[in-house]
Amino acid sequence: MRNLSEEISRRLLPRVRQPSQYIGLETNARCGDVESAEVTLVLAYPDAYTVGISNLGNQVLYALANDTDCVACDRTYCPLPDAEEVMRAEKIPLFGWETRRAVADFDIVGFSLAHEGCATNVLTMLDLAGVPIHAAERGAGARWLSPAIRWSMRQSRWCRLSTCSASATASRRCRP
Repeated sequence: MRNLSEEISRRLLPRVRQPSQYIGLETNARCGDVESAEVTLVLAYPDAYTVGISNLGNQVLYALANDTDCVACDRTYCPLPDAEEVMRAEKIPLFGWETRRAVADFDIVGFSLAHEGCATNVLTMLDLAGVPIHAAERGAGARWLSPAIRWSMRQSRWCRLSTCSASATASRRCRP
């Protein structure tokens, strides 16, 4: 997994208005060791950190995943416009808030949408992660989990509506 700590600290944080939104490690943060975990998971909330961090559903999923022995679970959020601009200019991919690992390197990425207003942010996050927007362009081995909302036919072209092979393997080997 690509460790982006240096790039984030040196090229992103000094250039954004609210760097505290991208630091992570707040109270109750407890991501496991992504280098030794059998399955790595990042929970993606397609809104700003200040909105997503308080989402009870994500808090519960984060705790449950990190209580599973073989899983390391991190979180990521949609960057604010100033950070998005810097990330694109500096070619810094979307990253996990605690581990500073590139989102595209995780085995499973789970999007949680509280409302449809955030649906376009999923596209922004996929693009920042370096993942093709259309599911058909990702290939059979792509490791992406479908979002946790009901998708219309128009939105389904962006998402693979089945779980990845890593999640099937994890369900056989890992016990909560």
